[in-house]
Amino acid sequence: MGWKYCHADVLRPPQQPLLLAACVGSGVQLTCMVLVSLLLSLLGFLSPTVRGRLLTAALLLYAAAGAPAGYAAARLYRQMHGRRMYELVAMAVGLFPGTLVLL
Repeated sequence: MGWKYCHADVLRPPQQPLLLAACVGSGVQLTCMVLVSLLLSLLGFLSPTVRGRLLTAALLLYAAAGAPAGYAAARLYRQMHGRRMYELVAMAVGLFPGTLVLL
């Protein structure tokens, strides 16, 4: 009985595919940065006793994680038949840092 109510909503495209893809890209970027920095900390390369090393590593890893984030955002946006790729790039790049700056 429940499937009859939600079967039309499962495959419906989202109303804001550009925003969804940008949020997914930002999430992938943050997840990659956190996981790699935790792995480096577990291996002993990043110690909180050395001042500034953890922050520097986090910033470098955030910049390096831009490639998988862009790939994930672009692939998801293409699967939803998106056409405005330049707007996606601008939104994916500025979504998380722009939110932090506004806060």
